[in-house]
Parts: sequence; C-alpha cells; structure tokens
Amino acid sequence: MKNPVFLFSAGPACGIRLVQQLLSSNNEIMVWTAPAGALNHILESIRLMDMSLSPGVMGVLAGTSKAKVQKTVLKPSDDARPHVANMRFSVKHMQRAFQQLFSSLYGMPASKFGFQTWGVADYTANKQTCDMLRMIYPEAKFIFVIRHPVDCLRLIKKLGIRPRDRWGSLLEVKNSVDWFASYWATLANDFYGMPHVFNIRYEDLISGQLNLQALNAYLNAELSLSPKQAPTSNIQEMPDNIADAKLAKIRLAIADQMAKWNYQ
Repeated sequence: MKNPVFLFSAGPACGIRLVQQLLSSNNEIMVWTAPAGALNHILESIRLMDMSLSPGVMGVLAGTSKAKVQKTVLKPSDDARPHVANMRFSVKHMQRAFQQLFSSLYGMPASKFGFQTWGVADYTANKQTCDMLRMIYPEAKFIFVIRHPVDCLRLIKKLGIRPRDRWGSLLEVKNSVDWFASYWATLANDFYGMPHVFNIRYEDLISGQLNLQALNAYLNAELSLSPKQAPTSNIQEMPDNIADAKLAKIRLAIADQMAKWNYQ
C-alpha cells in the first residue's frame, strides 16, 4: 500500500464529496468517509496511550527526550521484573502499531477491493487531527477543501445540518448559523499555511481552475477530469435564506479568515 491520503474540509457543505470523486478518478485510490468525530476518537485514544508510555507530557511520537522514552528490555532469565511503569516502547514500534491499526481498519478492505492506496475523508478534523496523523504517518498526504463561507452557510441551513463538535456529538446552540461561521473560521485559520497540506478551493475545482498537475505531483498519482466527470456548482440551487444584516455581521466577524483565502 502507498502512503494514505487524508481529506479534510472547513466543515460540512464545503465540497469534500466532490474531491472524493476527483480522487476516485484514479482507480488505485479508495477514500472512505469517516463518521463525524470517529477519527478524532481513535486518535485521542492513541494520544493517551502514547503519553502513558512516555511520562513527560509529550509522548513518544511527539518527540520526548530519549532519556524519558528509554525502554527497559525484558528477558525470560531476569530474576526481577521491572515495574510496568518503567517499561517503554520505541518510537518505531509505536508508529508500526498505530499504522497497523489504521491499515487493518481502512487499508485491508481497500486492498481486497483492488485499490493500492486508501484514504479517509472527515469534515470534523482540525489541526490536532492532522498533527497526530502526521506523527503516525510522516509521509501521508493531506488535502484541505474550503468554500466561501456564505455559500456553505446557506447550504447548511437549506439542508438542516445540525452542529456537531469534533467528537461527533450533536450540540444545542442558540444560533446554528453563527456557530457554523465560527467553526469555518477556526478551521480556515488552522489549515492556512499549514505545511505538507494541499489546499483546494471549491470555487477553483468547479470552475476548472484547480491546478490538477500540482495535485498529481503532490499525490504522485494520475487524476483526471473528463468533461463528463467535471463537477458542477450547486450555487444556482442556493436559497437566499439568511438575512442581509446577519450576513454582514458574520462577514465582519470572520473577515480576517476570509481574506486569507481570497474570499470577499
């Protein structure tokens, strides 16, 4: 199996499914959709286990000093067994173990279906999600999809999408439009300029301005878009369902994040 591909977005309704379709134009790539929050739950368990093996706050994978992760080697001939708290795994062992977990969950079924590369799409992932996965898969590929927040908000309201936290739990909020706007801004800020991540603006994808050559070079793949496969915008279906005063307030609150991504 080649290095996995992780596909994230600035929340729901950003076009992550269209990018999944684009990746599927290469018949060697299979991108699974993770249930909201599932990936973060798995990674949180890994983080806690990692930290427990390396007292010193950061954990083995995060690069705690060698002295703190020095493992005690057990031999059957040892008269006295060291206290379990003093036993350590190596960084390589931790990486392999966690890689095997994801490979078993996502890689094995993809391989059985005939795909060489597997991936996961998740719109609840944030910078911490990305950082954890990079510690497990240093050579993994990451794609971040973003869309103009006003279009996202209108579609979210039209579809009745309810707010969920990064763990996938439904939230009771007074104003879901404001919450989604803040969520979009947080993720847009998290992923802006993040190294090792390939950014895709929804607008560039549906207008044909996406640099497909650069994406192929990043993934070391051969993606293609025939005229029949080319994604189309659903902007015409977008209702004018948010008051102008509300939009003006939202634009003002997230103006800095919008400007970073060349949105007005």
